[in-house]
Amino acid sequence: MEPLLKRDAMEILEPYIPLIKEAVSKAILNYYTGEEYSKTRHIHSPRTAASICHDNIKEEVQLRFEDIPQVRTKEIKGIFTLIIEETVTIRFKKFNDKLLGSGIATNQSLAYNLHDTVQLELDDMPPSGLLFVGYTLNNLQSNLDGIYITNRYGNVNIWDWEITHEGIISEPALFPQPAATETTSKRKRVRAKDKSISAGDNNAVNE
Repeated sequence: MEPLLKRDAMEILEPYIPLIKEAVSKAILNYYTGEEYSKTRHIHSPRTAASICHDNIKEEVQLRFEDIPQVRTKEIKGIFTLIIEETVTIRFKKFNDKLLGSGIATNQSLAYNLHDTVQLELDDMPPSGLLFVGYTLNNLQSNLDGIYITNRYGNVNIWDWEITHEGIISEPALFPQPAATETTSKRKRVRAKDKSISAGDNNAVNE
């Protein structure tokens, strides 16, 4: 089956983008700029920080989507997902500069990356509808930088869609401005263009 096209994903997800952005941004900002973790952030490893942020995202997503028609959350073999209109399944991750999530390559994560709905027990879901919503951090790894949706296959992205400021016309900045000691320069980000995917990507180590 052909991968889900970006334009089709945008059409399906457009009504839900504000809630997705709100859930992710609040969860991340709560950790990096909120009072709750102010006394412990400095001792957390990057993995611990990402784990806390993921738990925060899970809570915020469940809170915002619990009463939304045609939307449900589900744990798929330990993977938390948001299922929209029984057409698109979304997993939430921290992204690196290539807009890929990293972590331990489990059988479940590899199956998700390869759109293997049989192993994930998603027989009723299209294999082209497994997407990621991810966030990136600033240069100092101290604040939210961007929010993206990607369609990943193996270890590359078929396409990516930045939703950081999607739908914002004239509103205050989505994220707090960094302190005077922080730099606002952006890192050069490398993104994969649409391309044919080979079965060799099954060896991907990124989750």
